[in-house]
Amino acid sequence: LRFDAKVGKKEIELPDMLIAEGLNTTAKNVSARDNKPQVTSDKFQRVIQQMQEADILFLIQQANLRNSETTTQQMKDLQEALKEANANERKAIHSLEVAGYASPDGAQALNEKLAKNRQDVAQKFLAKNLKKNKIKQGIECNITAEDWEGFKTALENSNIQDKDLVLRVLSMYSDPEEREKQIKNISAAYKNIADEILPALRRSRLILTTDLIGKSDDEIKNLSKNDPAALNVEELLYSATLAKDNGEKIRIYKKATELFPNDYRGFNNLGMVYMNEGNVAEARRCFQNALQIEPNNPDVNYNAGVAAMSDGDLAKAEEYLGKAAGTQANLSAAMGTLYTMKGDYKKARSAYGQSTTNNAAVQQILAEDYAAAKKTLNAVAEPNATTAYLKAVVGARTNNRADVLSNLKNAIAQDASLKAKAANDVEFAKFAEDAEFQAIVK
Repeated sequence: LRFDAKVGKKEIELPDMLIAEGLNTTAKNVSARDNKPQVTSDKFQRVIQQMQEADILFLIQQANLRNSETTTQQMKDLQEALKEANANERKAIHSLEVAGYASPDGAQALNEKLAKNRQDVAQKFLAKNLKKNKIKQGIECNITAEDWEGFKTALENSNIQDKDLVLRVLSMYSDPEEREKQIKNISAAYKNIADEILPALRRSRLILTTDLIGKSDDEIKNLSKNDPAALNVEELLYSATLAKDNGEKIRIYKKATELFPNDYRGFNNLGMVYMNEGNVAEARRCFQNALQIEPNNPDVNYNAGVAAMSDGDLAKAEEYLGKAAGTQANLSAAMGTLYTMKGDYKKARSAYGQSTTNNAAVQQILAEDYAAAKKTLNAVAEPNATTAYLKAVVGARTNNRADVLSNLKNAIAQDASLKAKAANDVEFAKFAEDAEFQAIVK
């Protein structure tokens, strides 16, 4: 402090008063950029499975294949799907299954035989059809002797009187014979069951699973560059994950916002890339566009909060981060950053928890927990110049000259601007006259 002092008209000289040898700015090493923005993922699937089924119904206690059952629309559709999957290069038969069933009335031994015979009949019919159409495909076979699951599902979806009573019987008894006996005792319901439920369970089921094969990475990259309108939104967003540089990602996400303006993901992911590029103003604009479409989306609110912190707008940051609560994996660390910027170190420490980031280490240094800070910095997933600089700060505070010098060299090698910062940082005041320190920061 310097004073101008007068007594009357006489000026009095007072000596300068030393308050401190510097201002500690270690808290300013906290950076909102330490909190990575959150991408919203595409739902692109290279292979999508489709299933098609057709039932062949049989008369009670019979396994004879009736012509009427081989010409149903279900069967025609399945046969066409088989031929299409075999001929289309974008499709492939994943599996073909025949399952034989018997309704859960009658003796167990008889039902097993019926189910097996029904499966065999359907398998032979299907094999003949495959041969006719020159399709080479194996057939998986299985049987269900007494289809209680099918019975329960059909009953639940019916309007049969006393169906709730029958369903209670199913839950009370597991033995098939006892179940059948108890159900038959409900005479009013059983006649309807015999007429409406059981006939549909006397069947063989043919199940075709087809793989719908999507575009290759090379196809998607080529279309993304030359004809992006030929891609659906999932393919276009996926193409950005194949891009190797941020410029290409920005081009793709911009195109996504043009072609699919009602999908918030294009705007959010574009903002994410701008954040990674350090263009906070453009990032905030993109996140605002995304929030207009999905105002309560936790990922977008988290990103908007990080961007607001980067701009120093702590009030807005707190508002956005509050809407990301409960779903964002990185939210606690972001709240720790916010509290540190606001100077509330107690809340910051609680928010960071076990986070292993530069920002968490700054808070630990401020709390003088140097062992914890050193452990955190050693565990940072992607250490950078700030990580090394903070290690040097910890070294200075624990009087470890070797740590100060080695880590400062590392930090400055990654970011030359830290040379001037270290030269004037009060954290290193006690090393100011050290020749090796001076050589590093010159």
